[in-house]
Amino acid sequence: MIPEFELWVKASNIDKMSKGACPLCHQWYMVAYILAENKLASFKVITVPENCPPKILKDKSTSGLFPVVVGITGETTLGSVEDFVADESSELEAFFDSFKCPLLSMNSPGQTVALDCFIDLYRVFNLFLKSNTEKLRDKLNNVMKRIDTHLKENGTKFLDRDVLTYADCVLLPRLQHVRIAGKIYVDYEIPAENKYLYRYLLSAYATDAFRDTCPSDPVIINHYQKKAQKQGVEATLMKETTTFHIPDYIDLTFDEEEDETTQEQDDMQQLSDQIDSVVVDSTPNGDAASEHEAEANGDDTDDAASASSAPTAEELIANGDVSSNVTEDKYEGELVEIPAVVETGEMKSVRDEMPEQEGTQISENGSAVTAE
Repeated sequence: MIPEFELWVKASNIDKMSKGACPLCHQWYMVAYILAENKLASFKVITVPENCPPKILKDKSTSGLFPVVVGITGETTLGSVEDFVADESSELEAFFDSFKCPLLSMNSPGQTVALDCFIDLYRVFNLFLKSNTEKLRDKLNNVMKRIDTHLKENGTKFLDRDVLTYADCVLLPRLQHVRIAGKIYVDYEIPAENKYLYRYLLSAYATDAFRDTCPSDPVIINHYQKKAQKQGVEATLMKETTTFHIPDYIDLTFDEEEDETTQEQDDMQQLSDQIDSVVVDSTPNGDAASEHEAEANGDDTDDAASASSAPTAEELIANGDVSSNVTEDKYEGELVEIPAVVETGEMKSVRDEMPEQEGTQISENGSAVTAE
């Protein structure tokens, strides 16, 4: 029997229910997801309001740190995971390393080089948000160039291999924050010249491990409201969308020997465009976003009004534009019907599998959260 555990992560500051924007929580969520994809573990993810954790969690972890791993059953190289609790960084690293998944090896030479190429990314980004200067903008651009150069020289789809590894789980959550929050607060976009980096993002956006664990754009923006120099951004009024595409003006033209890879990226962009055309309406009455919400999100009113006529995921599947498939539940290993396109990236099967616990309730998106 494969080991089972719970992963407690910070909830969104907006609704206190959906997954939050903590990059460390997202990092370990991706790691756990990859373990489950490779049938090495089974886990449940539980979202928790940071300032109001349930008693059941406080009894197990008193540090106040997130994420928290709570072992349920099974064994790893550490021994039995039953009642095992990890919340410190060193404990989390030891726990996930004990599964001995080759993709998640943290200290291999390839991982060391990959991690080093963006070691100062998040520090520079946070400084840039607090002090919007050209010097810090240049420093952030230099980090992007280092990542781009690494990808070009390595010749792989991701940082170390052609599949996601541990280094990608560290980089991608933070890179997504740079794209989403950076654009809103300091008008920052990754320079277009970094085409290998943009190709990397497209590759990541096509993976379940990133899409299903990624918080929405408003949640990411809200995460930095008190940290950024620019104030007055109302993320709570923004439409519930998640960016899984790159700008249209990015030229992904490569040398002849890379034609095959380029075609694959074109296919990814086409799929991403189809996915982003699916509107998941979060308003109670099912109407399109209001003019006020559209303005807060930077959209034209006409664009918001036309959103209601966009095809649904089911319509895309019925028309043959996107195929339907049977996807294995990455948490419990049971086969469930999940449309190939799910814009919000939420795992739809968690709700049925997760038992309610004292002090928690099950939200509509399947996550367990603290009852108010």
